[in-house]
Amino acid sequence: HIDDFRLTVGIARDIAADWTAGVYTSPLTNDIQYGSLGRDATTDGKGVTLLLDGELSTIADVSSNTNSNFTNNGIVQNTSNAKYGTGSLEFDGVNDYATFDMPELDKDYTIEFWYKPKSLSGDHIVLDMRTATNTGYPIIFTDADGPTNYAFRFWHNNAVRIDTSTVPVVGTWMHVAVVRNSGETRMFINGSQEGSTYTDSSTFSTDTSTLGIRYTGGTFPTDAYIDDFRVTKGIARDIASGFSSGTPISGGGWDVSLTNDNTWSGKPQNNFTVNGAI
Repeated sequence: HIDDFRLTVGIARDIAADWTAGVYTSPLTNDIQYGSLGRDATTDGKGVTLLLDGELSTIADVSSNTNSNFTNNGIVQNTSNAKYGTGSLEFDGVNDYATFDMPELDKDYTIEFWYKPKSLSGDHIVLDMRTATNTGYPIIFTDADGPTNYAFRFWHNNAVRIDTSTVPVVGTWMHVAVVRNSGETRMFINGSQEGSTYTDSSTFSTDTSTLGIRYTGGTFPTDAYIDDFRVTKGIARDIASGFSSGTPISGGGWDVSLTNDNTWSGKPQNNFTVNGAI
């Protein structure tokens, strides 16, 4: 008799470590959202390219992507307000932010995070992909004067393209995701699509993105805790079914802490500089 026969292309699994971790003492799974991609970026560039999970006192990208230009400017770890694990990223609503190299997003992608606002006053930018030369790139933000005040909006190419309707609640965690699948972009709040489906096939070239404030700095700062901020290139995650499944992230669930699979031996961990108060 033979059971759990599995062939994996492109990944040299760390059998010794996985066996010790108990991976092979339960049935193997094949997550359709990852297929043979696993949880981290593979040699073809697909997979997780940024993961900020709030577990480190020094704010850091814990994915296996080599993001050498991740720079923190004042964001701190808060160990009293974590959605999962031991901490989250705390933004002060004044001038805390981080910058990092966003990979080229030319096809499918997923940007997701848990968000717990400390206040609702004014507009708050969570992610600004614009630069001085790419002013038409996307923004994910809350708007005090939108169709639903303080709800999340998705902006691209000089216009708001998606409006959500769930109002964030001060002191309450909510999950926010932007997913592009075959040229169709959707926003999900707590696992449910809100707003219209935006048709777009633009290529967002590799460039610097800003987390927590406007790309020019100083305006629309985030005043919130953020946990499990993750960017995935090349994969349109099934947020709706994954969010409700309650299974570990390796099985597609989003209501448990995101994890970073480090089973590809030889993949470099991130090197980056950290500035500001930490």
